[in-house]
Amino acid sequence: FTIGGLRLRQVNKLIPQAVNFSGLGGELEGIVSVPRSSRGPFQGMVICHSFPFLGGNMSSRSVYAIAEALDSRGIATLRFNFRGVGFSGGRFDNGKGEQDDLRVAIETFRRWPNVKKNSVGVVGVSFGSVVALDALAKLKNISSLVLISPTSGSIKRSTIKSFRGAKL
Repeated sequence: FTIGGLRLRQVNKLIPQAVNFSGLGGELEGIVSVPRSSRGPFQGMVICHSFPFLGGNMSSRSVYAIAEALDSRGIATLRFNFRGVGFSGGRFDNGKGEQDDLRVAIETFRRWPNVKKNSVGVVGVSFGSVVALDALAKLKNISSLVLISPTSGSIKRSTIKSFRGAKL
């Protein structure tokens, strides 16, 4: 079925909807979880996985645990595979094109039903945190930023000091 032009299919109990959306490098796959409570709209977090050549993807244990923890606290999540990972189209681009993937994922999630469009943040794990930091100046209106194992170089070259949202 479709919602707002997005193709969806049911998955399991924790993560109710799979989505494919168009990225600049090809179609990207993701999984959305929106709390089942009727009190939405909800805050949202886009989760970026670790380095793909070391097994990082949207279904890795760390990414799943983050999604599960946020879901249990009433926060909607979108976890997705960067270009060239899993069934996402395109080719790995050393973190450059992946910045565009993140931007498109955020834009897609803001249009998701029952997600507060002005309250979407980003969680990055390792490679995902580097991509988030490198893209930070280009990301518009993200509400929060959580970095797990970023590199010191990515922190030094980032614009994180001027980021006004919540950060961890």
